[in-house]
Amino acid sequence: MKTLISCRLEFECTNNTAEYEALVQGFNKAIYLKVKCLKVFGDSDIIVRQVRNSIHYMSPHFKGYQQEVWK
Repeated sequence: MKTLISCRLEFECTNNTAEYEALVQGFNKAIYLKVKCLKVFGDSDIIVRQVRNSIHYMSPHFKGYQQEVWK
């Protein structure tokens, strides 16, 4: 079964911030729905690489998102 979610960001942000917000919101929804298996796809190479920790430079702002995703 597929569940679609949407959210509206009420602040101005970059594309990368919007990608992280979508990832965090998706994880929160999966946790709420008690999803046991989740497959995540990303089209933003920089976000995917940051989450996988395969690139080392990132702004402190994105480091916070990275930590939230890992949590």
